Amino acid sequence: MNIFCAVLLMTIATIAPVAHAQMAPLVTATLTSPDTPVGQPVTLTIEVLVPTWMPSPPVLPDLEQPDLLVRQPPRAGSPISRKIDDETWSGISRRYLLIPLKSGRFDLPAAELELTWADPETRAPITQKLSVSSLSLTATVPTDAQDLNPPLLAQDIQLDQVIEGGPELQVGDPITRTVTAQITGTTPILMPLLLRDLEDQSTLRTYPGEPKTSEDLQRGTLSGSRIETVTYLAQNGGKITLPDIELHWFDLDDGIVKTIRLQGATFDIAEPPPPPLDAAAIAFRAIVALVVLLLTLWSVRRLTPWISYQYQILKERWLFSPHYARRQVISALKTRDLSACYLALDLWQRAVPSQTRRREVTDLLLPIGKAQYSGTAPDGSANHWRDAEKRFSTYSQAVLRRRNTMRKKTLMDHLNP
Repeated sequence: MNIFCAVLLMTIATIAPVAHAQMAPLVTATLTSPDTPVGQPVTLTIEVLVPTWMPSPPVLPDLEQPDLLVRQPPRAGSPISRKIDDETWSGISRRYLLIPLKSGRFDLPAAELELTWADPETRAPITQKLSVSSLSLTATVPTDAQDLNPPLLAQDIQLDQVIEGGPELQVGDPITRTVTAQITGTTPILMPLLLRDLEDQSTLRTYPGEPKTSEDLQRGTLSGSRIETVTYLAQNGGKITLPDIELHWFDLDDGIVKTIRLQGATFDIAEPPPPPLDAAAIAFRAIVALVVLLLTLWSVRRLTPWISYQYQILKERWLFSPHYARRQVISALKTRDLSACYLALDLWQRAVPSQTRRREVTDLLLPIGKAQYSGTAPDGSANHWRDAEKRFSTYSQAVLRRRNTMRKKTLMDHLNP
C-alpha cells in the first residue's frame, strides 16, 4: 500500500509540469506573402492565445524600421478563440500592413511582447514576456519598371493643376500653382516632388509650401492624395514660362510604364517704373545742371569773339573765291542782267587775276549792250545770252581745273623736296 501511494505521488508530480507547460500562452506571427512589389502592402498577423483570459491587452513589439512603412488597417485588432486539446482558448489577433518603400530584403527580427493573463488554477494575473518569431520580406521591382526613379508602382494615378494669376503681371504680383495627385494602389508617400524650384529665379522667386498627403485603406487597397502648392513672385520685367510637369509610373494592372504630363504656362511681366527720386537726388541733379549751365555761359562768352573772327575770315575767303565769282557770273547771265554781268566779271577777274581770257566773254556782251542801250533788239540777242553763258561755263571750268592741278603740284613739291 505504501509502495502504491509512492508511485501515485511520483506520477502526479511528473504529469503536473507537463500539464502546466501545455497551458502556456501561444504566440504566432505570419505574413500573407514573403515577397511583394515595392509600395504594395503585405499583411502581418500576430495572434496571442491563452487558456484563460487576458485582463489587459498585450504590449506588442515595435515593427518600425527604415524604408518600411507600418500601418494598422481599420479594425486591426479583434478577439479570437481556438480549440486546443478540446479546450477553448481565447486571445487577440492584431494585423499590420507592411509597405516597403524600396526594393530589397527586410528582416523582422525576433522580438518580445509583454502579456498579462489569468493563471488557470489561481486565476491570479500573470505577467510574462513571450518571443515573436523572426520573419523576412523581400520587395521587388518589375523588369519594365527598373528605370523609374523612384519606382512608382500603382493601379491608377491622376494629376490635376490650378494656376492662379496673370497672364499679364506687374513686378510684385504673385502666381500660385497647385498640383493635386490622386493615387490608387500604393501610398502617396512614394510620389516624387512635382513642383521644383526654378533654375533661374532672377525673374520669378519661388516660395514652395509644405506638401499635404493623405492616405486611405479600403478593403486592403491603399490609396491617397498629395497636394503641392508653389507661389511665384515676379521680380523683374520680361516673359517667363512655368515648365511642364511629367510623371512616369508603372501600371500594375496593365504591366507597362505610363507618363502623365501637365502643361506649363507663359506670362508677361511689365517692366517696373523707375523709382521716384528722393530730395537728395533732386538736389544733386539741380546742382549738376547749374554747374553745366554756368560753364556753358562762360565758354560762350569767352569763345564768341574768336568764333565771330573765324566766321568773318571764312566768309571773306568765300566771297573772294573763284567758285563764288563763277556762281555770280552764271547767275547774272541767266537773269540777263548786263550790269550785274560786268560787276560779276570784275569779281571773277580779281579772284583769278592770272587769267587773260576775260575778253572772250566781254566781247560777247558787246552786241547785248548795243541792243539794250540803243533801243534796238537784234534778232540774235537771246542767242548772244545763251552763247555767253555757255562760253563762260566752259572757260571757268577749265580755269578751275588748272588751278586745282597747280595747287596739287605745289603741295606735292612741298611734301617731296
